Amino acid sequence: MKKIIIIFVVLAVFQSVVFAQSVRKKVEAGNELYYQEKYNEALNNYQDALIDEPESPEVHFNIGGSQYKMKKFDEALKKYENLLSVPETQFQSKVYYNIGNTLFRSGKVAESILSYKKALELNPDDMDAKFNLEFARNFLKEHAKKEQQPQQNQQNRQQQNQQQSDQDKKEEESEKQQEQQKAESGEEEENKESQQSEQEKKEMTKEEAESILKALANDEKENLKNAKKMKVPGNIRVLKDW
Repeated sequence: MKKIIIIFVVLAVFQSVVFAQSVRKKVEAGNELYYQEKYNEALNNYQDALIDEPESPEVHFNIGGSQYKMKKFDEALKKYENLLSVPETQFQSKVYYNIGNTLFRSGKVAESILSYKKALELNPDDMDAKFNLEFARNFLKEHAKKEQQPQQNQQNRQQQNQQQSDQDKKEEESEKQQEQQKAESGEEEENKESQQSEQEKKEMTKEEAESILKALANDEKENLKNAKKMKVPGNIRVLKDW
């Protein structure tokens, strides 16, 4: 009876070893395909291994890696998040690192920073996590600057347009004032010329009258004719009451 039990135990151990070797071979084949960038074929090998060992964290981890390489970021993220329940610290650090990469590639940069930080808390010596953390921080800063730049440019354009509008208004008002001053100056000049011309007309009319009177007194008909032909200079009107 004891011999039968021993044989059964030996057979069970042998089957377990064979089964583990089978899973390992599938994983190793998947890894080789993965490094050859044949991610879809690698994923098939990992899934075959998962059938034999459905609770293997390593197999699930590798499946997430293949999904990530195939840009199936949502599927990869779910796979990694499910692995956070594994209690082993170093393994969790690797999971958080991959979560950070997946979030970054998904456009969730701020969330990726938190994952890189968590990976470093669990493994402060992870240089890749340090590098990616700084890269994500700088990327976020540059992206924020680029978003602010169009707004700043728009504000600058609005300010320039407002300044130009104010300058145009000032120039327009200045031109109006200059035209008004010119008009007022022209009116004053015209009034001066009018007054001067009227004065000259009066003086000329008096001279003319004196000449005519003198001509009449001396009975100089020729001088009288010449006097009547005299014209008033400019556009000054002749006084009617002369």
